[in-house]
Amino acid sequence: GDLPLEVLSAGKPMETTGETDPTEISQIWEKLQRDLASRSTQSKHQTLEDAGHFIQNDRPDVVIDAILRVVEQAKNDPPPNAK
Repeated sequence: GDLPLEVLSAGKPMETTGETDPTEISQIWEKLQRDLASRSTQSKHQTLEDAGHFIQNDRPDVVIDAILRVVEQAKNDPPPNAK
């Protein structure tokens, strides 16, 4: 729908067991993240090249900013059925 949504994606390649190609896995993951972001007309998708899977540890500043933006959007533009 049109709910505020922020998707943060890791830019560093994922660690794998060696049986799979990390580049291929990263490409699939990026596609899935883009798909997730496309589920809202009010979405923002960021890929953080300097962050791994634990974005909250690598870039807490970006996570905090994303949360604050979503909260602000939700406060300023509540859904029509919100009471």
